[in-house]
Amino acid sequence: MSNIFSICVSPVIDYSLQEAYRPHDDSWLKKANLQISRSDIVIVVIGEDTHNAPGVEKEVTLANQQNKPIFQILPQNRADGKVDEAGKVIPWKWKQIDEKISECLKK
Repeated sequence: MSNIFSICVSPVIDYSLQEAYRPHDDSWLKKANLQISRSDIVIVVIGEDTHNAPGVEKEVTLANQQNKPIFQILPQNRADGKVDEAGKVIPWKWKQIDEKISECLKK
């Protein structure tokens, strides 16, 4: 499963895929592309191996191709693990997450 949450705000809808990336699976890529296209913002939750996950890399590429606002959330007690090209990393603090979502929606 992916650590990426694509959301459509008002109401907030979690469009994250609930299945692991399968290389050479066109149906997975089509689903990911559709879910991201429905999203207003893409949020990457940084996990231990998120930066090494090929599905996350594909989703980030799709989000950037669609010019979706994208940022990363770093949970407490995590040192690093940011994903290249996935935007600014912010700490898991609700006020900062809310401010970043508001900032993304203004674009």
